[in-house]
Amino acid sequence: MKDKRICQVVQDLLPNYIEGLTSDDTNEYIEEHIEKCSECSKILDDMKSEIKSPEEKVDIKEINYLKKYKNKLKIFKTIVLAIILVFILIIARRMFILIDIQSKVSKYEIIDNCHIKAYWYYEDKISISETYIEKDKRKTHMEIISKNDYFEDNVYYYKDRQNIFSIRGNWEKMNKTMHNEQDYMLSDIKIKNDLKTENLMDFIIMSLTTRISSEKCNGKECYKIEFPKFYKDFDGATEYIEKETGLVIRYIDNVSIEGQNESQAAWLQEYKYEFNTVTDEDFIEPDISEYEVVENN
Repeated sequence: MKDKRICQVVQDLLPNYIEGLTSDDTNEYIEEHIEKCSECSKILDDMKSEIKSPEEKVDIKEINYLKKYKNKLKIFKTIVLAIILVFILIIARRMFILIDIQSKVSKYEIIDNCHIKAYWYYEDKISISETYIEKDKRKTHMEIISKNDYFEDNVYYYKDRQNIFSIRGNWEKMNKTMHNEQDYMLSDIKIKNDLKTENLMDFIIMSLTTRISSEKCNGKECYKIEFPKFYKDFDGATEYIEKETGLVIRYIDNVSIEGQNESQAAWLQEYKYEFNTVTDEDFIEPDISEYEVVENN
C-alpha cells in the first residue's frame, strides 16, 4: 500500500528539485520514488510544463518583436539607400550637364568673328545691345528706349583707338555728338558663361545648389538653370541655355519690383548669336558731318 506521507514529502520537494536546489542524495531519493509513483511523476511533469510554458511564450514574443524590428530596420535602410542613390544620380546628372555645357560653349568663346545681340527689358525701358567682333576690331551699339527718353551709342573699338557716336535726348530733340576717348566704357556684350567655375570646389557647390530641368525657350530645347539666392551675385536668377550649343539665350533676374508680382521678372535679357558673319562693312563709321565733334579734355 502507498504511503501518502512519502508522496507528500516528495511533492513538497519537487519545486526545489526542478530549480536544482536539492542535494544529490535528495535528488536520488526523489528520482527513485518518481520511478515507482505515477502520481508524483505526473505532478512533476505538470510542474515542469507550467514553468516552461511562460518562458516559451516570452521567447516567442521576443523573437517576433526582433523579427519585426529587423524587418522595419531593413525597410528603413532600403529607403535611406534609395534616397542617397537618387540624390547621387541627380548630382551626377547635373555634373554631366554642366561639363557638357562648358565643352560646347568653349568652342564658341575662341571664335574671333561673331555678332551678339541682346535685348534687355526693365520696367518701362527696352535696351538693345549689339557687339560685332572681328579679330582686333570691335563695334558696340547700344540703344535704350523709354517713354520719355532716347539714348543711342555707337562705339567703334579698334586696336589703337575708339570713336563714339552718340545720339541722346527726348523724342522732340536729339543731340548728336562724336568724340574719341580711349577710356570710354560701354558695357559691350560677349559670350555669356555664368556656369564656368574656377576650381573643383566651386563646381561641386554649383552642382549641389543649382536646379537643372529641361524646357523650351524661343522654340529651342534648353536647360533651365535656376541659381539659389545665396550663390555669388545671381540672387535666384534663371538662365535658359540651348542644349545644342551651350549658349545662354535668356537670362531672368528674379528680383521683383514695385507693382509686380514676385513671379514677374524685374530684368529680362534675351540673346542672339551669329558666327563668322561679320565683315568690314559692319565697322563703317557714320558720316562725321552729321555730328557735333566734342574735343576731349
